[in-house]
Amino acid sequence: FEELDTSVRFMIWDLAGQNQFQRLWTDYLTDSRAGIIVFDVTNRETFESVKKWYDIITKVALPDITLILVGNKVDLNDSRVISTEQAVKLAKDLSIYYMETSAKTNENIKEVFEWIALQIININIEVVKETIFDKQIEEGSKFIISSPQLKMLNTYFTKQLDFCIGKSDTKEVIKYLDVLKSIQGKKV
Repeated sequence: FEELDTSVRFMIWDLAGQNQFQRLWTDYLTDSRAGIIVFDVTNRETFESVKKWYDIITKVALPDITLILVGNKVDLNDSRVISTEQAVKLAKDLSIYYMETSAKTNENIKEVFEWIALQIININIEVVKETIFDKQIEEGSKFIISSPQLKMLNTYFTKQLDFCIGKSDTKEVIKYLDVLKSIQGKKV
């Protein structure tokens, strides 16, 4: 993310969902900061395994692991057996984000990794949010924040708007952008 003046390096492990490979998962998941749980929208069995995979991951991974549920093979719409609504409901039940992709056509592949990178960057920005956004801005307050920091935060929250699902998510991000505008006007 050049505009955020930061980067996220991915080391990707494809952990097959078959039972014979699950004993290897612990070795790979222990220090993972993110995970993608992929199911095939044309195969009900893979969808029905998602909860089990989620439970295994959350049991052995870092407590703040970023997870996303991905429904793949959306290019095979005529063969689809899992609806978007079913997948969104499951993701909501698991409190994780959901996206649909096609590895064949590259649909949303880049966006999945962008979303994960933004979540990892978000963990590092939380400290800034706690010190700036969670305190009420009082009239006459001055903020010591550099122009590059302000630009980075503006860009970050603007990018977050692309991934907002509901109105409450959108309202929260817009609130942060409004606070940044206010800070820009009162910046030291």
